[in-house]
Amino acid sequence: MAAPPTYRAVIADDAGHLRMLLRVMLERSGRFEIVGEAANGEEAIRVTNEVRPDLTLLDLKMPIMDGLEALPLIREAVPSTVVVVLSGFDADRMAHKAMAAGAAAYLVKNVNIDHLIEQLVALLDASDSAEGAAEPTPEMLHLPLELESAAKARRFVRQVLGEWARAAVVDDAALLATELVTNALVHARSAVELRLRRLSDRVRVEVADSGAGALHMREPDRDSVDGRGLLLVQDLSLAWGTSSDGAKKIVWFEV
Repeated sequence: MAAPPTYRAVIADDAGHLRMLLRVMLERSGRFEIVGEAANGEEAIRVTNEVRPDLTLLDLKMPIMDGLEALPLIREAVPSTVVVVLSGFDADRMAHKAMAAGAAAYLVKNVNIDHLIEQLVALLDASDSAEGAAEPTPEMLHLPLELESAAKARRFVRQVLGEWARAAVVDDAALLATELVTNALVHARSAVELRLRRLSDRVRVEVADSGAGALHMREPDRDSVDGRGLLLVQDLSLAWGTSSDGAKKIVWFEV
């Protein structure tokens, strides 16, 4: 069995002690080689362009040029690098802006280091799989713009994951899919396409809509019937992100 790949990474953060901690922990995991560091957005662009890493781990609040300004320039200079924002800002404040600028994921700095490494590896492994082989054909459900579609999504996820014998993740997958479908129905005012992909060790769920506007992050309200969406996805999934498919916006997660 082949050894798992080692990913080349750049860490961009103005806090030198945090860069050192991340370097030590990421390299100790055996999955990362730190090939560059940066203390501001301009350095992040330059270093990423020079070493062309697999991953750029990017803070937002930095001097000279902040991470949000640097992010699209990094993606333009090195489209192959996966940019993950690691920020002190709460997700409900900044995640939608970072994702719209091209971030593959948004993580807050108080995340458990083991969970951080797990999410980074999952994102990069998924990126490798997408480049190296055809994606598995998804199970798909088209959902019209009506509130009953959220319940249909939940039943569909439970049915398909039951057929795939993925009982361990069916509750989380059904909850998150329902929340994202509800978000699309209520906020994007759009019909939804729900896609389920069976990967080797996890399940990938994609919720695609064609509504106008950027993704919307909201503070969870347990007394509300509205979807709590991306914040729950951040807490419960192994990896998540956004992409586009023609005219559709996609939020995806893996469990």
